[in-house]
Amino acid sequence: MYGIRALRAEYTKSKRTMLNKIPFILSLIVAVCILFISRTSNKDEIVSNSMFYWINISSIIIPLITGILAGIMGEQEQEAGNCQVIKKSSHKGQNFFFKCTYLLGLLTFFILFSMLILCIDIWVVYRPDNFTVFLFVKTALLSIIGSLFLVPFQLWCSFYFNMSASVGFGIFGTIFVAYVSSLPILEEKIWRFIPWTWSMKTTGIYFGSKDLFVQGFHLPLDLVIQVFFFIVLMIGVILWFEKWEGNTKE
Repeated sequence: MYGIRALRAEYTKSKRTMLNKIPFILSLIVAVCILFISRTSNKDEIVSNSMFYWINISSIIIPLITGILAGIMGEQEQEAGNCQVIKKSSHKGQNFFFKCTYLLGLLTFFILFSMLILCIDIWVVYRPDNFTVFLFVKTALLSIIGSLFLVPFQLWCSFYFNMSASVGFGIFGTIFVAYVSSLPILEEKIWRFIPWTWSMKTTGIYFGSKDLFVQGFHLPLDLVIQVFFFIVLMIGVILWFEKWEGNTKE
């Protein structure tokens, strides 16, 4: 199948670079930092405290790591004969789709692996009575859904502009999430219109109540809208990429 070959090609191009290593390294750093910050928590508070830190730290990192990974993927193609392989391909739209799929896989690995390390450490060290794996898994899945939109957007930035633009948007997203999260009143008014805040807000609301149906919020509808805009953007950039003839912004 063409999809398997395309994903295998992405892996082959990136296995000797930092592309595959960055999510792994950051996952370890995030988990270690959270455990260090929450080390004074008692047995009953460790789950809520560690998850609070995970939601905030990962939500701030996700825009940056997505921008960096997307920038590296675009830079790889630029270095491989000025993207000649893609420009001469008759499957340019499919190539972009599978690049997004690979990037989403790397982002998903970062989210799930950092959560897995955190779960294992909490259980081994504290063995809290209120520990439930499903709560951690659901929170991680909501974080992935909230991050979907950034994947095609950042990859499009990388190809339409360059790596610097992709990383720049990632840095902007990280700063913006950190800034908005410090202003709760402003956050409540604008978060639905800012894709960089979707992951932080939806996971935070869910973890605060342990339920998708929270009074005053419509999380199921919000998640459907987030997936809808992701699909619309994905279709749009695939159609754009079908006619793409190289980076003209350098």
